[in-house]
Amino acid sequence: MANRVKLKKSAIQNKVPLLTDLEYGELALNYTDGKLFYKDSTNAIKFFPDSTQLASYATIAGTETLLNKTLTSPTINSATANNLTLTGTLTAGGLAGTNGQILQSTGIGVQWVTPAAALTVSEINGSNVITGSVSNVSVLRFDTDSGFDVTDLGSGAVKIGMNSTFKTWEVTGQSPLVATGLDTVRFIAGTGMTITTNPNSTPQSITFNATSSGNSFTTIAVAGQPNVVADSGSDTLTLVAGSGITLSTNSTNDSITITSTAAGGTALSENYITVTSFVSDGTTTVYALGLVPSTDENVIVTINGVVQSIANYSVTGSNLTFVAAPNLNDKIEFRIISGVTTDASLRDFQKYLYNITTTTSTISGADANSNILTYDTGKVDVYQNGVRLVESVDYTATNGTSITFTTALGNTDTVEILSYGAAYITQVISPSTGLISGEQSLVNTTANQIVDSYSATEFRTAKYLIQAIWTNQVHCTEVLVTHNGTDAFVTEYGTMYTGASPLMTVSATLASGNINLTVSPANLSTQIDFKRISVVARTLS
Repeated sequence: MANRVKLKKSAIQNKVPLLTDLEYGELALNYTDGKLFYKDSTNAIKFFPDSTQLASYATIAGTETLLNKTLTSPTINSATANNLTLTGTLTAGGLAGTNGQILQSTGIGVQWVTPAAALTVSEINGSNVITGSVSNVSVLRFDTDSGFDVTDLGSGAVKIGMNSTFKTWEVTGQSPLVATGLDTVRFIAGTGMTITTNPNSTPQSITFNATSSGNSFTTIAVAGQPNVVADSGSDTLTLVAGSGITLSTNSTNDSITITSTAAGGTALSENYITVTSFVSDGTTTVYALGLVPSTDENVIVTINGVVQSIANYSVTGSNLTFVAAPNLNDKIEFRIISGVTTDASLRDFQKYLYNITTTTSTISGADANSNILTYDTGKVDVYQNGVRLVESVDYTATNGTSITFTTALGNTDTVEILSYGAAYITQVISPSTGLISGEQSLVNTTANQIVDSYSATEFRTAKYLIQAIWTNQVHCTEVLVTHNGTDAFVTEYGTMYTGASPLMTVSATLASGNINLTVSPANLSTQIDFKRISVVARTLS
């Protein structure tokens, strides 16, 4: 019986035997791919294709000339080009190609050409140092919105133009202007402005000028006063000198001088605290402060050392009313914050210059700069022709408005007077020592109700003007109160009332270091109003 010869085989597509799978002379068949494999003398796996695949392989060896020939089998395309093997020299258009050249159709044939090399586009900085690059670039595209334009010059040449020097124009507080391609920026002259250009200058220039019709200041503002607004570019602002002020102008240096010509007054303020103490009887809600605070907040109330909320009391005139009476024997203390106002007279330093044109012994009135002579006695220096004079020897200055010279001044003499600044107290006005106002509504007829109280150690004597009103009746009287540190003394005078009988009786007591003015009303719901002038307590010897 004949022996059957079996080849190594595989049905797996694209399966290729390994070198260790075949001995020299052995064959292996992939009957799915139609390939018969063997190992050649170089120890490489080779194969024979089946008949249907032979047409895909073509080999031109030696020198062959293909003239007007069409290669139909195999057709060279992206799938078969790798199976075309050319050996020797390939001539196209009468020329043999060189290394790196490619075949290119001319429309009537083919020729060898050198392909364009790929570009590398780089970025450089101001020092010509490359800061970034892109390789294998074959196409460049230019952004017209960034100011580029491309012009075809023919013969494969183009021109790249840059038309916008600045992409964005910015003005503080305004919307930016962004150039688009070949764009234009237009300058427009606003009110009071002209713009001129000079295209012939180097570099070309633009000039901005303010015109005379423009307002230098549209609005002049003074705190606490209405604004002064310019009505037009030719409007005029007039400065007016007030009391104690002179204005002088200098057209040469365009200046205005403001000078004080009289003593000024100002108010100097000082705060102090008055303390009043009471012990609660458990029922009283109304207490006399002895002063009239400017606001409820100017009274600090403590009960047994604890500060009370302002919501727990109210102040009317010189009386403080609790919402609810403090507990029996509670220690109540009122701290009243008051202000002392002092009027002070101030005088600025002033220099006066007199050019003498006739013999005179007295100088007064306006000087060469129209300043009126005023001074404080003892606060003045006088110079004659640059020499300082001695007061009481060479001149006298006693009335504040004129100076008399011992020796008469002669023609062409120059006198300079320096008036120095001074300040002095003119009046002291205190809520305690000044005119104090107060009021009290007495709802019942309890005797000796306190309507005012003040410190006996601080004030010795007080004068009261008191008014009582009940229904349509009025009772008014004047009262003087003083004390010797132990007892209070009262005298009443100038009493009037419109009804048939008095509406009140008035008295005063000294208790716990305070002088208390008391009123005993004759009727329910009597309204008491008063004013007090206090005099300081001098020490008694």
